Amino acid sequence: MSEATSTRSAQSRRVRESTWRDAVLANGSVVSIALFFLIVSVIFSVATDAFLTSPNLLNILRQSAPLLIVAAAMTFVITTGGIDLSVGSVLALVATLSATLLQLGLPWPLVILAMLALGALLGAVQGY
Repeated sequence: MSEATSTRSAQSRRVRESTWRDAVLANGSVVSIALFFLIVSVIFSVATDAFLTSPNLLNILRQSAPLLIVAAAMTFVITTGGIDLSVGSVLALVATLSATLLQLGLPWPLVILAMLALGALLGAVQGY
């Protein structure tokens, strides 16, 4: 009985190891990106004592939020079979124009509404 149990456990261990190896090989690009991220995080946390502080991590999240929003929207476009290469250009135009209008002293609610309208208009024109 114990020999049969040990044989089964050895077989299941080999299956688990094989499954893990196959998963890593199948997703090599994702694993390499995660590994690179970990290495860079360790290097920067050793190089400076302010890297892994909560203000710095919040700053990184705040700065990457617009890109994450656009990436999430583009995920829907790509999964439906469409590719829109103008998203980056429209984002750059709207961001630059909104910064210029805010520097000129226009109220921020008006600038936000105007830039949403401009983005929608450009999207409608390009989508037509």
